[in-house]
Formats: sequence, structure tokens, C-alpha cells
Amino acid sequence: MSTEITEIEKSGPDEISLGVTQFSSKKGIALQLTQGFGGAVAMVPLNKDEPGYIQLTVKDVKQLIEIFRDWIEHIPEDWYFTFGSGQKHENCFTVIHGTYDSARKEMVERYGLNYSMQYSEREGPDVRKFQHGGEI
Repeated sequence: MSTEITEIEKSGPDEISLGVTQFSSKKGIALQLTQGFGGAVAMVPLNKDEPGYIQLTVKDVKQLIEIFRDWIEHIPEDWYFTFGSGQKHENCFTVIHGTYDSARKEMVERYGLNYSMQYSEREGPDVRKFQHGGEI
């Protein structure tokens, strides 16, 4: 028995959709990733001579999660650094573009360890909202 988990559907005529389905196999619970044109239920294979899917065990998925985490950590983005109560730039923030590590390194070069927190790009709007001193 299989259960559709999600679908990453692309709308362009040449874009590839991806369906994610959980099912039981001889090795236990597994995921099947199905690629093709159209919705996950009625996907047209990319190539009729090759299957448009891959089946992954739990171990495979755990390995992929680690690969994706490592990959994501190396994608540059805007990082928001805040200054806390009693610090020189109290209630202010600054934005540094880079990876998590490179942005932190640059922050320490600029301000030393005299800052409060590091926030991701996703959290930026909240930082802008609550740090009343503004951006420096």
C-alpha cells in the first residue's frame, strides 16, 4: 500500500514535477520519488525506456538529509545580527551576506564578540520589527 506524501508541481511546459510517495517494501518503509511532466498521479515519464522514479530506504533518506543540510549551510544568504541591552549598539542590528560561518566571522571581525544573536534570512522581518534601534 502506498500513500502520497507531497508533490512539487511545476507549471511550465518543460518543467519537471516530483511526486513523493511512502510505501512498504521488503526492506520496510520506503519513499519513492517520481519525476515526470504533470501531476504525481498521472505523471508522464521523462524517458519511456527508463523509469521516472527512485526508491529510497530510511537509511538512504537519512544520508540525503545530511547531504542537503551540508549543501544548504554553504548557500550564501543575509544574516541578521542583533545587539543586546547594555551593548554599544543596543537594540540595533546589522545584516551581513554570506554563509552561516563566513557571516559570523565577518561579524566578529567588525564588532568582536559584542553582539547578541545571529538570525537567518527567514527571521529577518522579525528582527527588523523588534530591534527598535534600527539597522547599523
